[in-house]
This record gives sequence, C-alpha cells and structure tokens, in this order.
Amino acid sequence: IILVILWAQSRNDEGFHIGFSSLNPGDAMKLSMVNARYAGMSRSSQPYLVTAATAIQDSPAADVVHLDTPKGDITLKGGAWVALSAPKGDYRQKTQLLDLRDGVTLFHDSGLEFNTATAQINLKESSALGLDPVTGHGPASEISSAGFRVLEGGQRIIFTGKAHLTLYRKAPTPAKRARPETKAEGGKKR
Repeated sequence: IILVILWAQSRNDEGFHIGFSSLNPGDAMKLSMVNARYAGMSRSSQPYLVTAATAIQDSPAADVVHLDTPKGDITLKGGAWVALSAPKGDYRQKTQLLDLRDGVTLFHDSGLEFNTATAQINLKESSALGLDPVTGHGPASEISSAGFRVLEGGQRIIFTGKAHLTLYRKAPTPAKRARPETKAEGGKKR
C-alpha cells in the first residue's frame, strides 16, 4: 500500500492522485449539512420554510447556524406568500431570527420586489427589519428609503427615514421606467 501511495505521489501527469488532506482539528466538531431545509410555524400559525445550499453549526451546542445562499418562504394570514433570498445568512435557533446579508431580495406575490443590503427576519413574530437603504418596485410604483419594518404578519410595511415613492397611472414597461416618454416640438414623440 505504501508503495502505491509513493508511486502515485511521484507521478506528475494529470489524473487520479492519492494524497493527504490538511484537516483542521476544529472542523471535526462543526456540524454541516448540504441542501439544508427547516420548516416551522410562526406564533400566529403561519407556515414558513428556510432552505440553504449549506448550513454550518460551529458546535452541537451552538445557537447560530451559518447559511450559504439562504432562501425563505412564508405564507401570510390572507393566503399571500413572501419569498426572500440572500447570498449569506445566520439563523438563531432559540429566538428564530434570520439575519441576511450581502444583498437581500424580497418578493411578494402581488408583484412587489424589494432589495437591500441586510435584513433581519423574525420568523416567530412574522416581522422584519432593515436598517440599510432599500429600493423596491411593484406593478405601478417605485420606492426608495433609508430602511424598512414589516409588522403585523406582513400586513403593514413601514419605510423609515427619507423615502421617495413614485406612482404610475398604469403599470409601465421597464423601458418606460428607465426613460419616460416626452413630446418634442411639433407634437412628435422622442
């Protein structure tokens, strides 16, 4: 066996190689899961689901679970649903808090979409808080603000700080949002 390992180590061509991995002893205590999935119910009996590409818990007794590409879905009281995603996040098991970072996107089934850098979702209370600037758009509106709060199980959204809202008479196409139509001299459109 030793001869096979030494022979495999001495070959410089591409292909299968036998080698030894450099494992950190601390990594053996971490719990990790691929394609993690956590389902639960909020205090007001609203079902939610949190998934992640990977979930890592530093030790079996640790409260925090580190998530890679977390995604969450919750069904609201009226039957509407909300989905959110981010590149990174942490889930605090005891308090049922989901801290998302590195670019958070939230979709509501009514057509609303919001984007912000970070957000904290309280799964137990069906509420959310964001202290970073937020932008959003819907079928007939655009909004920007310094932050946001979602209360009453998603029934109420408060945009905090300096906020700007644009309402359209009818839902514009993305091209109209980017460059509104204007009339040039002689009544011709540009």
